[in-house]
Formats: sequence, structure tokens, C-alpha cells
Amino acid sequence: MNGRKTKGIYTDFYRKWKRENKGINLEQPDIIILPGSKNTIEDLLFLREKGIDQEIKKAHQKGSSVFGICGGYQMLGETIEDPYQVESKKGWIKGLNLLPLKTILTNEKATNRTKGTLTINGQKVDVAGYEIHMGQTIASSSLQSLIILANGADGYKNKSETCIGTYLHGIFHNDEFRKIFLDLIRKKKGLPTSLNRESYVDKQLSDFHRLANTVRDAIDIDRLHKIIEQYPKGKERQ
Repeated sequence: MNGRKTKGIYTDFYRKWKRENKGINLEQPDIIILPGSKNTIEDLLFLREKGIDQEIKKAHQKGSSVFGICGGYQMLGETIEDPYQVESKKGWIKGLNLLPLKTILTNEKATNRTKGTLTINGQKVDVAGYEIHMGQTIASSSLQSLIILANGADGYKNKSETCIGTYLHGIFHNDEFRKIFLDLIRKKKGLPTSLNRESYVDKQLSDFHRLANTVRDAIDIDRLHKIIEQYPKGKERQ
């Protein structure tokens, strides 16, 4: 699922989700990814209303890995507190209780480009992405930090690395991390490690170049420049 809205949920992946007025049976997926949200409390209430929260917890107990990003990360904890009623008139709500942490929503929004060193399966890899969230997440001392940043840390994971949360959007765009994480899942299933795949960054740059070439072919760039140069800088067209 990627960049599309489903009941207020914005995500780092794209998948068509048919909304129905009934519950859902997750069965036993290898990975459950809880994506970002424009309203964590309301979206968690929606999951609870449809019984999806219990499906997630049952699947995790049976071996599914759960990965929360931003709002999904906040959902993994014991509670989400909203003392300033930023998202809801509710003062607080119970989380999925998959990690011993709590989130306190605040009035200030963090919007940062972020990079750091992530440790998973005993391997350290550099990752980069961005944060855009409201709130601070505080964890029990029993949890391990996921990413070490220049000025602190981000995210947490349990000891078995089967439940992971982070504020870092775009984390799965990091090729080395993605390969290590998916190879962990493949190992659990008795499958060989994945083959080298096309780099996400390389594919993204290739797509940008293809788009730029399409625009150049469709537009008279020189004429566009001349039109722009007709207007003095700093003055708006009347």
C-alpha cells in the first residue's frame, strides 16, 4: 500500500483495499505491516470495530511478524494518550499491546529527513527516510532500539525481532535493510535467501528520468523558458 487513503490511513505501500462492513480473517500471513495514519486513534478504533486487532494479535502469536510504521508503530504499544485532544476527544486508548511502550500525542509535528544505523539479525545497515508525526513514544527498558541516529534513537523491536516499530517512512526503500528483513522471513519458512533484485533507488531514478524525457518530448522547453523570462523576478502576474 502506498500513499493512498483508507479510513484515514496513509501508507508506504500500495494495495487496493475493499472496504466492507464486516470483519476480516487474516489467516496466517508471513508479515503484517501496519502503515502510517492521519489519525492513529480513529484508525485503531476502526481496526477494533472490525475485529482486525484480534486477528493481528492471533497471527503474531502463531508466528507472523508485525512491522509498524509511524501511526502503525504507535498502535503496537500498550496505550496512546491524547491529553491535548489532537486526534480525538478520548483522553487515551489501549493499543495492541504487542510492545511495552506508550505514545503521548503532542501539538507539535515532527517533520524531518532522517538517517541512521539500524541493527537487525546482528547486522548493522545504514538507512534513510523521513519522519512526519505528532507524539513521542516511550518504551520499557527491556526493548532494544531499532535505529541509532546522530541525536538519539528511533523505533524499537522485541528480542525475537518479530515485532518492530519505527517512525521512519520509506524504511523499506532501503535495499540492504529490505533484503536482510525478507531473508529473515524466508529463513523461517525454510527458503533460501533471496537473489539480488533491482535496486529501489536505481529504479526510482530510472522512472524519474523517463518522466523527465516524456515531459521534454511533449513540451517546448525553450518557449517555456522565454515565457518565464518575460516576467520580472519577485513580481506576480496580475
